[in-house]
Amino acid sequence: LVVLGAGTGGYAAAFRAAQLGLRVALVDEDKIGGTCLHSGCIPTKALLESASFAEKIKHAKDYGMVLPGEATVDYAAMAARRDMVVKRMWTGLKTLVDKNKVIWVQGRGRLDGPQKVRVLQAGEDGTPGAGGERILQATNVIIATGSRVKSLPGITPDGKRIVTSDDVLKMDTLPKDIIIVGAGAVGVEFASMFHDVGVKVTLIEYLPQIVPLEDAEVSKALERSFTKRGITVMTSARFDAASVKASKTSVSLTVGPEGKDATEVSAELLLVATGRAANIEDIGLETTKVETDRGII
Repeated sequence: LVVLGAGTGGYAAAFRAAQLGLRVALVDEDKIGGTCLHSGCIPTKALLESASFAEKIKHAKDYGMVLPGEATVDYAAMAARRDMVVKRMWTGLKTLVDKNKVIWVQGRGRLDGPQKVRVLQAGEDGTPGAGGERILQATNVIIATGSRVKSLPGITPDGKRIVTSDDVLKMDTLPKDIIIVGAGAVGVEFASMFHDVGVKVTLIEYLPQIVPLEDAEVSKALERSFTKRGITVMTSARFDAASVKASKTSVSLTVGPEGKDATEVSAELLLVATGRAANIEDIGLETTKVETDRGII
């Protein structure tokens, strides 16, 4: 078995297949663990835990705790803890590769028919493609190539003023204020985290309710909670991507509820949290019978 992609789906499949007696190769051009471990769930949850703790400390008296002085947020230390949590889990994951006798192949894998994967291997120093090509022949191949952040048409993240969740999870400083476009799972998590560490948050959602994939009751309860906590929430929000203007110190856009007057909002950062796209490009799908529909398998 060859597993193409070493994220949560890929490594779990590889380990289980090896336990069941198959000879398994696990291929990825990056580190084992994928989005979830390195730039998704795990670092986000580590930050949310720190932010929740910071919020509780603010209300220590309510719990019968009297603390000397005022507690302050050291975001660089929070970021260091975030990275430490990821590194610890990544180290553990690497040991499971050897324990389960899975062959780890670091490089860019590409299907060459249904039973062959060509891997452009990384060099010893990690340089992409410097290690030459390796051909893996398999009875079966699992495609587990995951997803990446996607932006809105007309908005190009620059990693400085206009950022994605990937960028946020590399930051070790906090903005004074932030505009978050998109109130799905990712958007609301970051809205909550940033608010709890003292950042002024404006959350913008195109649809009539935040977390639009959840039950209406959940959306209403969460919006009430956010508003009560002091997060500015704008639903049924409309703005033209051309109105997004970034300078050296801030970013602004003109936005308003559908059918009503628009106003200009500005902040130090604009986080685009408008979903993810599947990684299906340049993995050789055209050499197989795999069918795609609107960008997904």
